[in-house]
Amino acid sequence: MHARLKFPPGILNYWAQENIPEINRRITYAMRSVGQGLESMKKFCGIMYLNPPVSQNSYEQICGRVNATSMNVATESMKKATDEEIAAADSTDITVSGDGTWKTRSHTSQIGVCTVIGADTG
Repeated sequence: MHARLKFPPGILNYWAQENIPEINRRITYAMRSVGQGLESMKKFCGIMYLNPPVSQNSYEQICGRVNATSMNVATESMKKATDEEIAAADSTDITVSGDGTWKTRSHTSQIGVCTVIGADTG
């Protein structure tokens, strides 16, 4: 048995409108995370029988925001890791080991990862 909640008239439409930017950000981030873009997003929405995704202009704005946010998170994460390693070594003279890879051969891919491991914090 379950109960149905009764909302004031129009509140569901209001929430739906308020969530449109959040949904757009989430699907754009998800598609970019798997190396896909707007055309793949359109195809996915068509297959799932969803409304068409954002316009090219909106997509580019969202990608810019996602990129800026990702850069901020990465910078903060690296700063925190650096501070932890300096604290563990009790010196600014630290030793690390690093490695990186790309999604495709050569460095033409814009999707890559890098790992740096501190000698003292592992």
